[in-house]
Amino acid sequence: FRRVLFRSPEPNGRAERSGGVLRSKALAMQLSANLPAELWPETWQAAAYLHNRSPREANLWKSPLEKFTKWLRNNGRDVSELQDKPDLSNLYAYGCRAYPLKESIQKDIDRVARRTSPRTYLGYLVGYEGSNVYHIWVPSKATVIRTRDVEFNEDEFFDPDTEQRPEEPLEAFQLE
Repeated sequence: FRRVLFRSPEPNGRAERSGGVLRSKALAMQLSANLPAELWPETWQAAAYLHNRSPREANLWKSPLEKFTKWLRNNGRDVSELQDKPDLSNLYAYGCRAYPLKESIQKDIDRVARRTSPRTYLGYLVGYEGSNVYHIWVPSKATVIRTRDVEFNEDEFFDPDTEQRPEEPLEAFQLE
């Protein structure tokens, strides 16, 4: 254990460098998707998720996730070789339009009324959680929801000029 001075990032070079990599990746993702600035925590988490699944030259073109599972196996942990390569089948274009199922449809509430009401929200992909759970920002609700029942349209993205949003920007958002 080594003590470092307050506000001096030099002794902690690797962590500072990885933070810089995540910062540039998150900023590029958020700007290319036209997402509002208040969604930065979701963008940073998504950038880290993608960063851990991206191969690096320093790792002989293996991802950090691959290196970690191999390390676990070599150190006596029971990890199958099937988990070596990260599963990328759940990745979609960041910020693409998403249609998550409404809670009333999922819970089978009020069957008669739901026959003529909309079945989905209009949202945008802002994050990943595991292999089949997505974080979807729903501008009309001003929240980020977690769901697995969602369809994606990777050809459409958020347009701040035409999209319906609440009057006041979010200071902090809720994760449902």
